Amino acid sequence: AVAGEGAQVCGVDLDDKVSVATKNLLSTEVRTPFLPLPAESFSFMGGDAFEFLARWRRERGPQFDVMYSGCSMDPQTEQLRVFLGSVKREGAAVFNLGIPGDQAMFFVAEAGRVCEELMRVNFMMCESPLAPPILEKPVPLEPDQLCEWIRADVF
Repeated sequence: AVAGEGAQVCGVDLDDKVSVATKNLLSTEVRTPFLPLPAESFSFMGGDAFEFLARWRRERGPQFDVMYSGCSMDPQTEQLRVFLGSVKREGAAVFNLGIPGDQAMFFVAEAGRVCEELMRVNFMMCESPLAPPILEKPVPLEPDQLCEWIRADVF
């Protein structure tokens, strides 16, 4: 699917990656159905994505229709709760969850009513001082248990 006219893209990455991502979205040399994007339709910020997500949620509530995370979230932290807490109830997200050697990519939509493991992956781990290890039970990695956790603890 390709976003419609007027769609806005907001990205957060490490400071040194922002210029690379911006250049890629403005590129006329890549053949895809959605590039280049008009410069006014996207914004990138450098820094800690979890810091931005927590602040935006406090200020505006869940606001994103669609979200994607390119790193793998640690089930021993609050990362997934912070990430999914920024998705609108009727929105969707694709994210990676697990520990090195045991990770999967998941699709979640409709406040957790749709929840599927897409594939096994091996991505770099997300890191953030704002998402320290949680004291309670870790986020489950089994798809059925994960979906139940998302419905009960996020939406």
